[in-house]
Amino acid sequence: MHSTIRFVTPSWRRTLAALCTLLTAVALTGLTALPAHAAAQTFAYITNYDSDSVSVIDTATNTVTATIAVGGHPAGAAVSLDGTRVYVANANVGSGSVSVVDTATNAVTATIAVGVNPRGATISPDGTRLYVTNTGSGSVSVIDTATNTVTATIAVNRPGGVGVTPDGTRAYVTNSNLDTVSVIDTATNTVTETMTGLGLWPFAVVFVEVGTATSADIDVNLGAQPRLGLLVPYLTYTLTARNTGPGAVTSATLTATLPPGKKATNLAAGCVTTPGTVTCTYGAIAGGASVGKTFRVPLRLLSLGKVKVTGARTTSAPADPNPANDHDGATCTVISFLLVTCR
Repeated sequence: MHSTIRFVTPSWRRTLAALCTLLTAVALTGLTALPAHAAAQTFAYITNYDSDSVSVIDTATNTVTATIAVGGHPAGAAVSLDGTRVYVANANVGSGSVSVVDTATNAVTATIAVGVNPRGATISPDGTRLYVTNTGSGSVSVIDTATNTVTATIAVNRPGGVGVTPDGTRAYVTNSNLDTVSVIDTATNTVTETMTGLGLWPFAVVFVEVGTATSADIDVNLGAQPRLGLLVPYLTYTLTARNTGPGAVTSATLTATLPPGKKATNLAAGCVTTPGTVTCTYGAIAGGASVGKTFRVPLRLLSLGKVKVTGARTTSAPADPNPANDHDGATCTVISFLLVTCR
């Protein structure tokens, strides 16, 4: 989006009107407004046990967009943390494997041999390990996701489901035939406890953290708007911290980088400036809420041409799990004190 503001004094009306019309045409030629954040597509991967395939569903339209041939009797599945791979446990009787599906091409790129009749699958919180339960061989296969190789096989008893604790230190495996749960130390790949007292035929495992969330993602946005005139022309910047969750932000610091040596004025509460930077502190921000802080950069301090300012998260609590949206920027083109475009 381009913001163009022209100021004309009565005595110069005709001359500057023609000049501004020309400059506006020059400034806007070839500039296209770009969305700050593109919407992501979401797909569901469904294992078809008796069809030896996986169906891919576009959740925006609820239509099947692809069908992928995998191993025999696909059962459980898990997705990599970055969404680029889906791991499918093929529960073939007498043998077993895991198909690795590239989500960009929906093609099987690797097949990993595991135990007999694999059914459950889950990824470790750090994404480095895949745990697969082998019902027929009474074991759990631990797979290195970087090399697609089995690095350990852990003896349990007719396992069904598997889950890894949020801190990644333990894996819980349901032994359906015995109505028990095996607790595995993920550092040593050994069973440290077998729990009883469950219902009949336990299978799935999920974890719920109750209490304060351990992370909160801050999405940084920097907007710019020209405020022009012959007396004190300036650019107004808004540095926004948006909390996308899951927890509440208790504190955060965002820093804007200005053109070298320049200082800002009219700082919002909680912001300070030094030559080349503006640092703003933020208090508590609830999940889904945003807080913006403004500052100005007078145009008399700037040279004509492009003025680029960037904003970034420098600290926050609790931990921010997604560094990909910790930065944003705004570029303004200064043609004169009377004509500036920003995007």
